[in-house]
Amino acid sequence: MKNAITADLIRIQKKKSFIILLIIELVLIIGCALITMFVRVTPSKDVDFLSLVSSMAGMSSLIVGLPIFLAVFSDDFRSHAMQTAIGFGLSRSKLIVARYIEVFLLFLEATVFMVITELLMGLAAGVSSSTIVDTCNACWQYLVPTMCYMAICLLIVYSMRSATFAMVCFIIFTVGVLDEILAGISVAIPFLRDNNIHLNYALPDTMVGKLAINPAFDYRWAMWIVVVVVYVLLPIWLATRVFRKKELEF
Repeated sequence: MKNAITADLIRIQKKKSFIILLIIELVLIIGCALITMFVRVTPSKDVDFLSLVSSMAGMSSLIVGLPIFLAVFSDDFRSHAMQTAIGFGLSRSKLIVARYIEVFLLFLEATVFMVITELLMGLAAGVSSSTIVDTCNACWQYLVPTMCYMAICLLIVYSMRSATFAMVCFIIFTVGVLDEILAGISVAIPFLRDNNIHLNYALPDTMVGKLAINPAFDYRWAMWIVVVVVYVLLPIWLATRVFRKKELEF
């Protein structure tokens, strides 16, 4: 499994789409720093930098996620790489776990790249150290729900044996469409509205956001366990169970 992960990571890191979107990410952060230095949106330079870079960090899940998604999952089906890997003795369960590890490592690489760039641009823009720390924390905060949604999409990919619908779902998750739909349902249904039940609060990005805002939350570790188990481990386990019964001729 280690060799399969290493070989695939090297292949993806050489893809032009992945490199180009990392460069786009770099340019966007530099643009945020230049706006902070020369075009004030608010009276505070720190507020400008934090709001601009944090917004850009939210977009990066989609900007970087799409080429990663296509490179890992779409190429897997188009090139029949999974049949080859299984033919060489890699079990289906290990294949799915390997693909998720690849996605995680690629997102981790992109996040580290973005954090380093934010640090350098924050110093160049002359913002406070606390603001730089807050912007870097925002990047790490977005990484967790992104990986949760990737695990859910992995389940969709291997249960349907197609990456197209799963990629659409990933876009819907990362741009906040699902959050808006669940928020609308919570308001539209009288029972939910009267009992102050917000369905969108159960989404991983909302849960992680609450944990980041309130570090003293009493059930902090319990909520982290829920996020990891329900939104990462459970979808991966279900994907391995479902994919065991699927035919490889597709």
